[in-house]
Amino acid sequence: MNTKRQTIWLVSMLSLMVVLSAYYLFTEKVEDLDLTADGVLMEDVNVELSQLNGEPAADPDQAVSGQVQKDADKGSVDQSDQAVLDQIESQAVSGVDYFSALSLKRLETVQTRTEELMNLANSQDKSNEEIAQALDELQQIEMTQAKVDSLEEQLTQEYKSAIVMEQDNKWNVIVQTDKLEKSEAVSIADLVIAEMNIGPEKIQIQYIP
Repeated sequence: MNTKRQTIWLVSMLSLMVVLSAYYLFTEKVEDLDLTADGVLMEDVNVELSQLNGEPAADPDQAVSGQVQKDADKGSVDQSDQAVLDQIESQAVSGVDYFSALSLKRLETVQTRTEELMNLANSQDKSNEEIAQALDELQQIEMTQAKVDSLEEQLTQEYKSAIVMEQDNKWNVIVQTDKLEKSEAVSIADLVIAEMNIGPEKIQIQYIP
């Protein structure tokens, strides 16, 4: 194993240790949390910002049907919609639990993929090309996670909680706030575009109370 490969491998090992430390930290807090708990009210904000689209989400992976159109300026809903929203809110898990669940899920995904790549990189049965690709992906994961950490640090200066996750080939940004104005959504989109070097079509912005 040459010097460059050893260096990348050592850096990857250190990164994995950090991921594992965070993983066990979150596990202690949310180990009993149902990741598919119903009742988390989430609002989508269209990146084009022509309107605010409210889309209640049942869990971190799946949004329930029945979009609620909100007035972009007043944030009002009709009485029948409000009754539905009130019922969902009364059953919702706390925002803290929701963000903790998402963080744990992301950590598990990163941990699993990192372990797979490290095993591949250390395999005696793989070609130099395959090993090089694994090391490159490990380095990319590390760089991406650093950008995600930077984004979340900046967002949590403005919002109670925030998480940035890659999902379905898009970057999903979720913040905890009672209401998200168009100007705030624009600022979030600009921040993500600059940090991740992607276009607005690759961004989904959501918020939960």
